[in-house]
Amino acid sequence: MGVKPTSRMNSQDEETIERLLLQPCWVIDFLPARVPADSGGQFFAVEAYFRRPPRMADFRRRMAEILLKLNCYFSFRVIDSRQQAVDHPAPDELAEMISDTESTVMILLDNGQSLIHLISGDLCASVYHPSEALLSLLAPLGTACGLFVWQSDGREAQGRPV
Repeated sequence: MGVKPTSRMNSQDEETIERLLLQPCWVIDFLPARVPADSGGQFFAVEAYFRRPPRMADFRRRMAEILLKLNCYFSFRVIDSRQQAVDHPAPDELAEMISDTESTVMILLDNGQSLIHLISGDLCASVYHPSEALLSLLAPLGTACGLFVWQSDGREAQGRPV
């Protein structure tokens, strides 16, 4: 199919993203909370298991389901790894962009009020400066897709133990 960009990421996008990255963050994750460094569990082995195909593709499929449903409520500007931007992508285009396990995607929601950031190879997404309306939708959508939404305390690096 191929997604057709409508523009390149611009300086306003960069400024908005930089500002949002400093805001409170929530995490959409395959685990219900940050794993403590001294947990004694096998976080890295379990994470490696879930990063393998087809499980990584399944995680991205679930993220696409959540984001497609969120797109019913919020406007999206999607920026990919090549800094190509698409305003209001069609559902097929959005699903294709999110489902690509090799892609890093930034989604500016609601005219730049919030940011969802998916990084290639990660089993979580970061949600910066979510509004109450966004959070009230994320929790049930995440649950319905078998994922968890939790507030970052600022100590995790994309949900990993620290």
